Amino acid sequence: MKLLLIRHAEHILGGDVLPGRTSGVSLSEAGRRHAAALAQRLADTRIDAFYSSPVQRARETAQILAEPRSLPVRIAEGFTEIDVGRWEGRPFRDLDADDLWRRWNQHRSGTAAPGGELMLETQARVVRAIHALADTHREDVVAVTTHADVIRAATTWALGMPLDLLLRLRIDLCSMTALGIGDDGPTVLGLNLWGEGA
Repeated sequence: MKLLLIRHAEHILGGDVLPGRTSGVSLSEAGRRHAAALAQRLADTRIDAFYSSPVQRARETAQILAEPRSLPVRIAEGFTEIDVGRWEGRPFRDLDADDLWRRWNQHRSGTAAPGGELMLETQARVVRAIHALADTHREDVVAVTTHADVIRAATTWALGMPLDLLLRLRIDLCSMTALGIGDDGPTVLGLNLWGEGA
């Protein structure tokens, strides 16, 4: 299976707030334009199935990408956003003053957001979700619209890279990271392709 992990496009909260799994956070107009531009860029790319995180901004991005192909978008719970607990909805300027926030970003393997999910837990569910897709779509190209930390979790697993280094992987809005999933294990085929900041 070839797995195309696509980060959702820009949402209405912009880059000032940590949205987490907050409901009702839709794409911005700029985000819709970027998603449409990515759909055009992918027009000649084979895609056999579309999946999405259940979070609204990811679902809306997936719908824009899948619509020209008349393919349904299926929800894959395993690719949902990391649970950031009580940090959800907080402005980044407030979080920057929080010692636990700084520790979380330096030591993801052993630090959880208050009331949230360990990155190790996120990675475990993402890898389970990837294997489930690979069992169903052995020879297919599958696109999954998801979130930056989910893509980092998948990519660090594929690379055998420590989770504490995951922020070294840049994952721009509306970018695509491609993995090959085969009997000999995963391979990284492309990282952060075509993102808004790339």
